[in-house]
Amino acid sequence: MKEIKAVIFDMDGVIIESEYRNFLAKLEVLKPYNISFDYDYYSKFPGNSNLVVWEQIIKDFKIPETAEFLNKIDLEKREQLILKEGHRQVSGAVDLVKRLSKKYTLALASGSPEKIIFDTVKFFDIEKYFKFIISGENIKRCKPAPDIFLITAKNLGIKPENCAVIEDSHNGVLAAKSAGMYCIGFENKNSGEQDLTPADIIINDHSKNPL
Repeated sequence: MKEIKAVIFDMDGVIIESEYRNFLAKLEVLKPYNISFDYDYYSKFPGNSNLVVWEQIIKDFKIPETAEFLNKIDLEKREQLILKEGHRQVSGAVDLVKRLSKKYTLALASGSPEKIIFDTVKFFDIEKYFKFIISGENIKRCKPAPDIFLITAKNLGIKPENCAVIEDSHNGVLAAKSAGMYCIGFENKNSGEQDLTPADIIINDHSKNPL
């Protein structure tokens, strides 16, 4: 492992327990179309931007709507659930952010909508620890493509080989490794069955993070 100068966090499933909530929001969006799916179907999506997810759902279920239209409703449903339930952090995540910020430059690269990302970091009062924050909404190719991580490294002014990524999804791990970065796979049972084996190391507890 080369010298690590920056740590890039994913958000959903790494900082907050939100994947199951995201799944429930999508089911609410699809109720008027009498369409439903199980969590196994949804579990292939973590790491992708919401628009990419909706494009695939529309294709799979032949829904006569645009991804942009369903994504807008999805965001509204997610915000309603957040207002009702609040945010629940992954155990130890906020402490990890604070600890690593003393040694590394931090960034946040998530497939979630930008509004939800900023609402989340403000909720936990951790926005100040991240030098750069990016949403998958703002890039053309989402995870498992490496683009989001390469753009992050460029904005940090740090070479990809000097970056470490913390990811809980198969797509995210593939993106990190394609970007030439060290990857810590975070095994979160709430993220569904995710193949994290391409990661350099796999942990299931933030207190065991090797950085």
